[in-house]
Amino acid sequence: MELVNAKTYFASPNRKDDKMIMEDSKLLCSKNEISSVIDALPHLYVILNHERQIIYANKAMVEFADVDSLAEVLGKRPGEVLGCMYSKDMKAGCGTSKNCLFCGAGNAIVEAQTSKQLTSSECRICKLNMDNIIEYGDYEVQVSPIVYKNYDFYILNLTDISSKKRIKNLESIFYHDIKNLAGGMGGIIHLLQNRTENIINNEYVTHLEDASTMLLTMIDSQLDFLHAERGDFKIILSPIESTSFILSMLNQMKNHPVSKSKVIKIEATNNFGFVTDLRLLSQVVINMIKNAVEASDDSSTVAMSIKLDEDKVKLTVHNDGYIPKEIQGQIFKYSFSTKGSKRGIGTYGMSLITKRYLGGDIHFETDSINGTDFILEIPFKGIETYYNTL
Repeated sequence: MELVNAKTYFASPNRKDDKMIMEDSKLLCSKNEISSVIDALPHLYVILNHERQIIYANKAMVEFADVDSLAEVLGKRPGEVLGCMYSKDMKAGCGTSKNCLFCGAGNAIVEAQTSKQLTSSECRICKLNMDNIIEYGDYEVQVSPIVYKNYDFYILNLTDISSKKRIKNLESIFYHDIKNLAGGMGGIIHLLQNRTENIINNEYVTHLEDASTMLLTMIDSQLDFLHAERGDFKIILSPIESTSFILSMLNQMKNHPVSKSKVIKIEATNNFGFVTDLRLLSQVVINMIKNAVEASDDSSTVAMSIKLDEDKVKLTVHNDGYIPKEIQGQIFKYSFSTKGSKRGIGTYGMSLITKRYLGGDIHFETDSINGTDFILEIPFKGIETYYNTL
């Protein structure tokens, strides 16, 4: 046994050396029936030893890992072969970082080791692409314990359900919100139709116009998100005045249904001009404000500010809530939410658009005393750079 003198936050860091891995592999796979059956299966299959190291992988997994031979994955752990970004956080690799505490595959393997029974879960693999952008893959996970010649092994099956998850999220989030807005518009129209006098109430018309605008914005937002995920969104740069921009964000959110009984205010803000894609920036900021409002108690205040911080435009949205430690690492993952199954694209979309298209970064700072700040930073481009290109 090769003992790794390393810290772990979750599973054992211990690993077997290359010689012992080859012995395990030969022991279990000496019967060609095992490898033949697994190789014939279309999904990703690996066989693990007790140290969660791969001693066999089927052809689908070898191809997925983009390696030339099985030998290149032997001894590695699943996250290391799948390219999980968190598998590099700790010296002992996959299964030992803080984020591994929430990994569906890691928990399923540990549970199978403890219960000696088939376990299943779902897992999201996060990895960095060539542009240093986080990409996600969703998998259904099954772990089957087997005993061979008094040794424990585990067959891990990964089925890609990324498309299925995205369709489900689209249905539950997008269509759900559209239905609510359309229902509200229908209610206003019904009130107008049933008025006895011929004078149209301007307040009803205003509400109907607001609801229509929000509906169109929601549709545009979803279409932009799909284009952003595919990587084919076309950037349109335009000059923006900071004070006018932050005021327009405030006015949009003041009329949003989630803002009822909440206070949204603008804190001290620098007035300056800059250039970026207005539509994408607006989507990110609206989601930042919306998330802050939803995380706030009734009558509490959400504050936002925008300022020029050296060579960056820095926009901050503050609320008094606190994000618990156990979910902080999940915030920007696709479809993760603390608000139920009909939420979750917001923070992922914010991160995707900011990093891939606005060329910036988005992060948060949170503690139980001061609350939570979501901070958006994008490179500052002066307005003169826009007019110089015309």
